[in-house]
Amino acid sequence: MLHQEAVAFQERLPGTTFIVRHCEDASTWPEQIASGAVEGWHVLLGDAALLAALHRQRLLQPVDDLLTRHELTALVTPARIAATRDDHLWGLADTLGFHLLLYYRRDRMAVPPSDVSALTALARSHSAPPERWGLVMNSYDPLWVIPWLGTCGEWLTDARGRLTLDTPAMVRALSLYRDWHHPRRGIAPLATHHTARQMFLEDQATMLLDGDWALAELAQVPALDWAVATLPMVDVSGCAATPLVAGRFWMVRRDLPLAVQHAAADWLRSVFAPERQVRWALRFNALPTHRDALRDIRLLEHPHLRVSAQQMQTGRALPLGVDANQVLEAMRVPLRALLNRAMTPAEAARAMQQNAMRMNNAADTPQP
Repeated sequence: MLHQEAVAFQERLPGTTFIVRHCEDASTWPEQIASGAVEGWHVLLGDAALLAALHRQRLLQPVDDLLTRHELTALVTPARIAATRDDHLWGLADTLGFHLLLYYRRDRMAVPPSDVSALTALARSHSAPPERWGLVMNSYDPLWVIPWLGTCGEWLTDARGRLTLDTPAMVRALSLYRDWHHPRRGIAPLATHHTARQMFLEDQATMLLDGDWALAELAQVPALDWAVATLPMVDVSGCAATPLVAGRFWMVRRDLPLAVQHAAADWLRSVFAPERQVRWALRFNALPTHRDALRDIRLLEHPHLRVSAQQMQTGRALPLGVDANQVLEAMRVPLRALLNRAMTPAEAARAMQQNAMRMNNAADTPQP
């Protein structure tokens, strides 16, 4: 589909040559580009890690040099946060996602819970361990902890982008998460991602916390009567849950000839157009980043995309330059210790922050 768009774009701009190249392993691109092994590129589409790497190498032109302030006001907040640094927008989010959602079996539950207290009560009423559980999730993955920080509380970073994992909000989130998994009084078993999904499919669990990627996967399961809802409100803060949101971004190389800059800006306008974003959403479940596209009646009438879009907009992105994989890795071992009752929530939060600082220091240390 991208190739078709490139052909149509080239036809609208006589004299412009638009060649699409696909890279199987984008993780090696920053080094290849820096070494000159990859040449001739003008516009790239990649994830936040690639965006951050090319920004560090000073290879990018700010998107706000190419598009007007009025055009960029249509960009949803997580997309802006994820690509902004030093008061410039360095990437235009093509799509956003990766956030968690609440899936439930409609044959077991008619209305999803609105807040964490209701979730806990409903899950407990549907639990008869070890045969049946009210709630299942990928227990040991820190991604499943993050939503319960709450929008009113602290986030994973402060306003300057520094990691802040040892906070009262994190301690509360870890306490809630540990209580859900209590071996005697809990509402959720300790499970892997695969096990949790299978329990939900085999009617051993009423509710499932899973990513937006499960929308397409569950839709392929015959005779499964399921629905999806946004995550319940966080009681302690009275605010919406805040799942981590990640994106894919268009980037433009710096120091391009003026004619190429104009063509790159026209391409960004083309892919950011609401009609184009809606088409991609309906075909690939790729959520738009343009506010008008998110308000399109075709998405609002779609039972799954409507919910996913609502959740994405209340989720939060990490600032440009903060590596999501590094954050999750810093949280992973302390989370396992917490669930194994070897650490308290306060000790786990402190260990997460220490791990994050150690990783930052290692990344800043010049290699011999």
